[in-house]
Amino acid sequence: MMFFTNKKIILSLFLSLSFLFPLVAELSTIEVPDSSVIRQNLISSWFTAPVSSLKAKSEELYTAQDGTVFQVRFEDGEKEVKIIVCPQIYVLPEENSVNSRQNLPVEQYNKNSFGSWILYREKSSGRPLKIKWHFAKDPNVYVQLRQDSEKTYADLIVYNSFAARSVPLGVSFARLYSVSFQHLYSLTRKTIAWDSVLPVLGQYEALIKTENLIREKLPFIVYTKNACYNEKGELYSIQTGKPLTPPFDPLATDKTLYLSGAGFVKWIVDGIVKHYTGEGVKIAELVEPTISFDELGKNGIISQNWDMTFTLDWVRNLAACALSVRSSHDYNYETGGVDVTRNLFSSTLQSDGKIIRSKGYVKNSGYTMQDIRGLLYMLAVTEPNYFYLAAIREPSVSKDDEIVFNNSLVIFPSFDDSGIFHCSIFEMGVEMSLDKFIERYSNCYVHLERVRAPEVFLPK
Repeated sequence: MMFFTNKKIILSLFLSLSFLFPLVAELSTIEVPDSSVIRQNLISSWFTAPVSSLKAKSEELYTAQDGTVFQVRFEDGEKEVKIIVCPQIYVLPEENSVNSRQNLPVEQYNKNSFGSWILYREKSSGRPLKIKWHFAKDPNVYVQLRQDSEKTYADLIVYNSFAARSVPLGVSFARLYSVSFQHLYSLTRKTIAWDSVLPVLGQYEALIKTENLIREKLPFIVYTKNACYNEKGELYSIQTGKPLTPPFDPLATDKTLYLSGAGFVKWIVDGIVKHYTGEGVKIAELVEPTISFDELGKNGIISQNWDMTFTLDWVRNLAACALSVRSSHDYNYETGGVDVTRNLFSSTLQSDGKIIRSKGYVKNSGYTMQDIRGLLYMLAVTEPNYFYLAAIREPSVSKDDEIVFNNSLVIFPSFDDSGIFHCSIFEMGVEMSLDKFIERYSNCYVHLERVRAPEVFLPK
């Protein structure tokens, strides 16, 4: 009995350490440029000095203990001013510039760069408003420290969405003028999920390899309505379920692929499944409905003549098939947990400064575009080496409760070896940027299904 108890204790300790290790490892590799010692000497001359006296001050340079050079400067605004403490960085020169011809990097002090610390003050009174601290490589991910009455709070912001909001700090706002990031972390390690926004690098090899193989095939894809390849690699019509004759194409070669939007997504998953089964996914398995409607209800009546959930059913079933063959268990979209349903944000900061409540995940609809950029960033951190099949819910021409899924695409969020976030999106055989995707579907919902990137990818 004693031996069993000891084993149990050891196992429990191992699991606890396994849980904690990624967080510790992440912070040890982040190494935020530390200006805390420099800031200790700037309190009276910059942080609490009258705003009128700051306008005449020139930029100042200070060197930290590790040799990093920081610039301190003042920026004027309409209602608020900024005191910026930012590290020296070197960037590639603009094309056709003198430095470009000499291949010389350009020295900059960017207020949004990694390690930058910014104090915002009210212009009229000089009252401190907030501190913005760029602790991540992505300038759109930062922590905001602010004062409300006599208490101080922290907000964790990811692409204008609040991953944490109003977390109490238990120290005075003035104390924050001179703390290090490591000190801030120690104050909030149990109340802010720092590990959800700090990527552990080197985990994205299979994902990037898959993405690049798809990119190589794009020039050979010809968009063809309703077209996809069946499990045997034969061209079929999704609509009729019968063989499809490819359109006349004088430039066609044996590499040419004829694919619709849904067919393109299937072609990618077929490239994963074939390694395990020797063939692709059967079309009949993908059109199985995943939502049931009341036959007498409005959507039920409409669905009798129009498949309103076609692409949602399609991507859900595809993701479940990919999971099933990898795990050797028979899953559907519900039992396999392929739907992304995480609610990561409480609210969103709009461009006009207003904060609105985040809708989060809406069942059988997905996410609004206001949260999608931050969501994909955090999914890349917390679900490394996964990509996402997406179904787009278009705005209905009548009421908001009508479900209309017409388009599907594939999203690859990842980080490069320097910790920079990237997101590639492929739709109907064409690659587009995340910005373009959000612009194109600004009034839509996007429903995501997770698929693990394969070690072996064999696209047709």
